Amino acid sequence: MMKSVPVSLLVALTVAAGCGGTGEALKERIGRVGSGQPDTFLTSDDYRDGEEIVGAHLTDEEYGRMVEDIERRGGELNWGWVAATGTPRKPAQLAFDIGGYETVNLAPVKNESLIVSPGIEEATWTAFADALRLLGLQVVEGRQADLSMEIAIVDLKSDKTFIWVGTLDPFLELEGRLVDTDSMEPLLLFRHQEHGTTVETAASDTASEVLKFLR
Repeated sequence: MMKSVPVSLLVALTVAAGCGGTGEALKERIGRVGSGQPDTFLTSDDYRDGEEIVGAHLTDEEYGRMVEDIERRGGELNWGWVAATGTPRKPAQLAFDIGGYETVNLAPVKNESLIVSPGIEEATWTAFADALRLLGLQVVEGRQADLSMEIAIVDLKSDKTFIWVGTLDPFLELEGRLVDTDSMEPLLLFRHQEHGTTVETAASDTASEVLKFLR
């Protein structure tokens, strides 16, 4: 049975939907709120509004696992999923031992953003290779390994823009998956946008967040 939803929430949602009743989208939203289940990227406005690049790297099935604002061991990702115990947004014990793996095949980074920023693919690859090595993994390219990691750029802004209320810093938005190549089961999925003084800094900061999740 669906838990009761505060009247204030119902009023706010109804106003947001307009005066023509709740509508199917609003009913779906209330159902998710009442059930206590977090939204997934697949059901998010980011996925549905048509303004974001979706489906170029991760799949709908993977989007359906990823929840918003996931945190683990000091690491935070906008959207993510990791094989672990605990709640979807605050996973606890990993369901795998990263120390039990020796090698990881880190594929060349793909740029699906349709925005050119020379060298950002290589800089992103290097940032993640450094993070994986800190986990004790040997990074290889183009051959079989215990793990496989694939990263794609889905949005970026390479320059700082000054506006009347402040500045808009460069940012980098990445999607990634880490897979156990024996079982072909995913261990980590994420979609994350990071701001920085440069897009290269944003790549390093994102790799650091992923590193925290896997420790």
